[in-house]
Amino acid sequence: MVFYPLFNAFFLMIKKCRSRYHDDGMEMFVAMKPSSTAQTSIPSQEEGLPGSRRVWAVLSVSLAVVLSVLDGTLANVALPTIAHSLNASAQTSVWVVNGYQLAIIATLLPMAALGEFISYRKVFSAGVVVFTLSSLGCAMADSMSGLIAARVIQGVGAAAVMCCTSALLRHTYPAKTFGRGLARNAFVVTASSAAGPSICAAVLSVAPWEWLFVINFPIGILALVCARALPMTPRQPRKFDLQAIVLNALGMSLGVIGLNQLNESPALALTLILSAALCLWRLVKRCLGDESPLLPLDLFKIPRFRWAIAASFCMFAAQMCAFVALPFYMQHSLGRTIVQTGLLMTAWPVGSSLANLGLSSFVDRVQAGSLCATGAGLQIIGLILIVALPHGTRDLWLLCGLFLAGVGFGFFQSPNSRDMLSAPPRSRSGAAGGMQAAARVNGQAWGAALAGLCFSLSASEGDDLALSASIGFSLIALLLNLRRRRLFQTAPLAD
Repeated sequence: MVFYPLFNAFFLMIKKCRSRYHDDGMEMFVAMKPSSTAQTSIPSQEEGLPGSRRVWAVLSVSLAVVLSVLDGTLANVALPTIAHSLNASAQTSVWVVNGYQLAIIATLLPMAALGEFISYRKVFSAGVVVFTLSSLGCAMADSMSGLIAARVIQGVGAAAVMCCTSALLRHTYPAKTFGRGLARNAFVVTASSAAGPSICAAVLSVAPWEWLFVINFPIGILALVCARALPMTPRQPRKFDLQAIVLNALGMSLGVIGLNQLNESPALALTLILSAALCLWRLVKRCLGDESPLLPLDLFKIPRFRWAIAASFCMFAAQMCAFVALPFYMQHSLGRTIVQTGLLMTAWPVGSSLANLGLSSFVDRVQAGSLCATGAGLQIIGLILIVALPHGTRDLWLLCGLFLAGVGFGFFQSPNSRDMLSAPPRSRSGAAGGMQAAARVNGQAWGAALAGLCFSLSASEGDDLALSASIGFSLIALLLNLRRRRLFQTAPLAD
């Protein structure tokens, strides 16, 4: 049990810290545990949380983000190992990933609505608990069906975390540094994504695949302990429409399943997509006359929010389309090995991480449309550089193209998130965060499906077609950002 000393040290540390807190009144734990007055008071938008308490609140959010991002990456990389260990086919094992993603897509908006009703901190904390316990369920699963069921539950916990993250950060940071906080959070996301394959390889080299899920437990416990410092947000009176929740789950899930079936069964895919469209149409119609709709149609009346959602969908679709196509392009067209491909592709998330880290110092002072347009343009240049390279190109030029595309995506991500989440009133932060996550997940699903469609149209030129489609999505995002740069140069944000 190679990880036993780590767990032993972790729990000894917690025990020691708790003892010191009760005996000595350590300042850091006092900061983590708000007083009864602080629990009921809502931090103002201008001030946010006090400095010491803010540190622990941000740490809780960051740890939960690391959990959700790393888990998706680790499961993808370890899928062949898991399938072999559980004697499952590759087609069946894919549902370890699909079940997790579908659970997130189906429950994002209901969890966001629940956060507005009972407070984001409670939903976030419950999500961390569900995610952590279901991770142990994944580790103890002795069959593929049991693992898939645990992954679905894990996806529900991840959805609760994702939809509340942005709202909690908006109540944690002062208004003048909210963009900086989002940039730092984006850095955590991209850094975790970049480190995922290496962590997976390191764990599998010394332990069985079950430990990929066991390592979530101490991280989840620490995130839950730090969650005591998170702000208590005001509750919004609302009713829960069960029919709207079912329509949302069916519409989102059937659409993604249909997109994934485009290559294998076009007729079934078309049926599923049409069924999803019908469910979503019924959902929109049902929400139009509702004072507290599950689908936040009221937010789409805010132009700044509407444009940011559209640009986000296009950029995430472009990124995922490129991520699906690049391994095939580099191995088949450029003759790189699997190991070389993995190392080269790391340049993209590294570029995004560094861009987000650099943006944190001035993202709140520069107009979002300008930064987002710059990011989309850099991503286009990077992708064109990759596609235009001849077969004998040295790895350095490939790294430059991938790094530049990653920097472009990082330049887009943080300013766009700030624009999107600052435009609605603070009382609708949860709904805005839910739509932000929904735009990201659906953009990724459409990008992956479009890449698959390109490969089905041409087995030999599919990677080139998919990269061209990625450039096309990036170009649409560039045009959207240039347009909103002109529209919102002086438009104020919502209070």
